Amino acid sequence: MRILTSYQLLVLDPSRRGVLGPLRQHITSKFVLARVDLTPIVEACFPKHVRGGPVGPDAPTPRINTSQTIAFVRQVVAVAVPLIRGAQGHGDLFDGILFHGLETLPHAPIFTEVAAFLRACGVLVFVELQPPTFSSQHLPDMNALHGVLMVNVTIGLDGSRRDYFQMVPHVYRIIKAYTEQQSTREDFAVLICEAVSSQATVSPAQINRLLKFTQFYKAVPWFTVAEGLSVPKYNRPLTRATSALEFMGAIEYQAIRKAWVQHRVE
Repeated sequence: MRILTSYQLLVLDPSRRGVLGPLRQHITSKFVLARVDLTPIVEACFPKHVRGGPVGPDAPTPRINTSQTIAFVRQVVAVAVPLIRGAQGHGDLFDGILFHGLETLPHAPIFTEVAAFLRACGVLVFVELQPPTFSSQHLPDMNALHGVLMVNVTIGLDGSRRDYFQMVPHVYRIIKAYTEQQSTREDFAVLICEAVSSQATVSPAQINRLLKFTQFYKAVPWFTVAEGLSVPKYNRPLTRATSALEFMGAIEYQAIRKAWVQHRVE
């Protein structure tokens, strides 16, 4: 219940135990996304040898049977549409759908068509992009989406600092695509989730780096421990770290320093 009242944006897995009950009991006006895994749907609709798409820049696009594509579209729509507000089933609980598992798709156009259809039905479609490739080879047409969620862009799971230059081939295409959307659409959102292990040590400088990155690209940041993705007690509000220069310029510090100098003079 604390999660439902503490955040303006929620991403919840409707298939997990203990999610739908509290939502029904505490109908919220906050923006709630249902996180849906495409992996089981892909595994049910496509043979193993075409999943994951072409490997390498010169690899041919796998040949997909029309009936397989139709089955995939039907299953995704059957899962997504009942979750949206105004629909039957759980329609009073969710505002949009966040799809993850794009890396299992045979190729991007399949999901682009699904996303475009869902958007035409009034469904807000978001996709989750994971490192190290961030599913760039399976990135659907951004025009069919309402936003993206990128995981561990600036900080690794172990708390390490990510090198932007090493991610250029994959991340640059995504950033270029969504900045084009942001320049023409007010309804396109970019979310960044930095989830680190509870055993990892993250410095204030890394947190400030994350916040600067999200401010520059107009993204909504969320920093948490990886365990917090499934255990609510690990989710705590994050206070922006104060740099050394900011601390020295703070009024409280100046007052303490002034009192200390006067004491020395006396």
